[in-house]
Amino acid sequence: MESFKSWYVESKKIYGNDLNDEDYIFITANLDPISSSYLMKMFNALKNKHQIERFSAHILRHTYVSILIAEGVAITTTIE
Repeated sequence: MESFKSWYVESKKIYGNDLNDEDYIFITANLDPISSSYLMKMFNALKNKHQIERFSAHILRHTYVSILIAEGVAITTTIE
């Protein structure tokens, strides 16, 4: 995370971008925000490329929670 923060600060200096630090979770290398429609296109491209029938952010969320629980994280923690 620290390397990302350093990259972000340096990129803001280089590109003169006026993004606020709290504005976006996902940004491109040019500091442009990544829209939800872009993410959907990316998921669909991955799904098609790898011939996956069902693939979505929602499925990844459930997979992540399942892994956390398997590693011993309390269910109440995963809910938060």
